[in-house]
Amino acid sequence: MNTNLSNLLYGAIGGGLVAASFKILESYVIAPLVGESLEARKKLYFYAKPFWLDCYQLEYRLTRINDRDIGYNSHDEGLLTASLQDAKSISWFITEGYCVTSTAYLVASVAAWIVLVERDVAFLQFRSKSLTIKFFHLTQNLRSTISRNFTIWHYYVTGIGEKLIREGENKPMTFSDFIYSLQEDESNFLIFYSSLFQSINEISSTSNREDKIRLVRKQLSEVRSFLETNQIVPQDLAFRKM
Repeated sequence: MNTNLSNLLYGAIGGGLVAASFKILESYVIAPLVGESLEARKKLYFYAKPFWLDCYQLEYRLTRINDRDIGYNSHDEGLLTASLQDAKSISWFITEGYCVTSTAYLVASVAAWIVLVERDVAFLQFRSKSLTIKFFHLTQNLRSTISRNFTIWHYYVTGIGEKLIREGENKPMTFSDFIYSLQEDESNFLIFYSSLFQSINEISSTSNREDKIRLVRKQLSEVRSFLETNQIVPQDLAFRKM
């Protein structure tokens, strides 16, 4: 065979193999990774703003509780020590029971976002593996911190989050639905959340209240900072301060 023709033939075969290899690499390695990353980021953006807001609101509420600005006097928006046993009507949840009820809702709502984010985002890769792992650890640490300092079981934190998500929904129920479900006691809803209410009752009088609240606030702040630093929440939220 002519040498030039032979070289051309082998070159074409070699080039074809290289091209095929790149095609396989693109189709089965690069494309899935990029697609997964984009899908994770899209879901994270979907959850990030409300998750950030609920972390912010719970952090703010705990600050007010710690400073004794809310929940301690009869003229406040309800008392942290208000007991569910006194909840005879809807009006209790928005009067003397408002402070403890709304605090319970904020804790449960943050727990719900942890459930949703871990279910749909944390096991997907976005931008880099290390970022995915860091976010997963942050949500895990937040749940553990809430569990330790509110003195409730680790998986109960998951449970109060799951219970706040109606079947087929990808967000927590509203505060008004939370109150209605407590009043109507749908599927023992009130009994399920009674431990959380009791924990909040106890936090208001415990001697190391400040330490417990500080640790939860710190973890909430770290989640918010992650979302801000990685530009996952809009800038108007990122620049909002406590």
